[in-house]
Amino acid sequence: MVEMFTVVSLWPVRDLNIIPLEMHSWGIRSFQGGVELQTVDKNGFFPGPAAGTDQECRNPVSLSWILGMFDASSDLVLIINRNRETVFVNSQLVQYTGSLTPDSLLGKRPGAIFGCMNSGLGNGCGTTEFCVNCSANLTIDAMFSSSYSSGAVAELPEIEKWERFECVIPRKHSEPLRMDVHSSIIRCIRDSGICDLYVFAARDITNDFMSSIMERLFVHDLNNTAMKIQAFSFFLKETLGETFPDLAERSESLVDELIDSIASHRWISHSLRNQVDSEENVTLPVSFEVIDSLQLLEDIADSFNCGFSSHLLKVDSSSVSLEVKTVPGVLKRILNNLIKNSLEATDWSDEVVLGCLPVADGFKGNESLKNTSLFRFWVKGNSIIPEFSKSRIFTPDFSTKGRGRGFGSYSCKILGERFLGGKVWFESSESIGTFFYIDLPMNQKI
Repeated sequence: MVEMFTVVSLWPVRDLNIIPLEMHSWGIRSFQGGVELQTVDKNGFFPGPAAGTDQECRNPVSLSWILGMFDASSDLVLIINRNRETVFVNSQLVQYTGSLTPDSLLGKRPGAIFGCMNSGLGNGCGTTEFCVNCSANLTIDAMFSSSYSSGAVAELPEIEKWERFECVIPRKHSEPLRMDVHSSIIRCIRDSGICDLYVFAARDITNDFMSSIMERLFVHDLNNTAMKIQAFSFFLKETLGETFPDLAERSESLVDELIDSIASHRWISHSLRNQVDSEENVTLPVSFEVIDSLQLLEDIADSFNCGFSSHLLKVDSSSVSLEVKTVPGVLKRILNNLIKNSLEATDWSDEVVLGCLPVADGFKGNESLKNTSLFRFWVKGNSIIPEFSKSRIFTPDFSTKGRGRGFGSYSCKILGERFLGGKVWFESSESIGTFFYIDLPMNQKI
């Protein structure tokens, strides 16, 4: 006896001969080594000229229950065939991608659905050189190569789950997408044999990742400030007995900096928790204040020089004093990180120079800043960044100083561009040394 499955409000899979209706009777059958979900006729047969007993739909597993379970899941779920082509998507994935109907997603591979910038290369998702280290591709490969795909017989329907992986999907016009991905095979046992459903599920963890990053950045910046306090204390100890008329002022300045760092972190964390922009993930509303550009650099230079006495940190004489609209605590964090990196990379006999001035041609690849009057802050060191490292400077966890470092440069990029609306970039060569720039729009609204 043929078992029929009725599925309400689900669209049929990619089949040009089938017209979508509100209610369908569905069956499941093997298709090119995978599975294909198709409607069945009133007699329980798949449509087509070869319909007959060999095309009869027999399955002890309720398909409506399986698909309903996927639709109730908070994960982004799709079912693929052995060619990695999508034959089913749940409603969460349709909504997530902004598609009007599932039809626009059916037949596509996972990389194309999630906007991977490499999905159009070669023969598509799963075939390019970039797919070799892709966690999403690896978990699909593991599913295909598992014993479940070998056709071994099982007595009851079973589900095999693989370990979850974190996957970073590069995209052309927006930030990389971080996904928690895993795959499963749901085995459907039939009289005629075994049919496997290849299920790929993903969860967008980009916002969770950014929240975690901000927490780590706080610890990172707090540690930097603590190091300066420690260095200053050592400096006082070495010169005990001498008179320092500005001792109280310097100590107070360092303590204020620590308090500002904590306050700015609280503001950032609060903003992240309340932001709802799923496209940019960290584009946040900010409150700008007016500061004196030159005074800011002089204060920062003074705080560093008292702790790094062997270094010469100075403000360039060409720097311009101008009222700039910005978020002082965030801008200080950016400059502090860039200065610290330059100090660590520079010989003790060399100097690190700070500067600021208005520029009319500061556009460097940021379309939103084109034709905008900019004010530039910069930090210059004499060390040179190797060519093989330049493309990774602003990526998290990358550092030439050892494992667990590299968040300082990454934070500069995030805070400067997405929080302050500017552009953070650098240039490095034998002739000029290394310049790190922060270009801020001068027409910010307070």
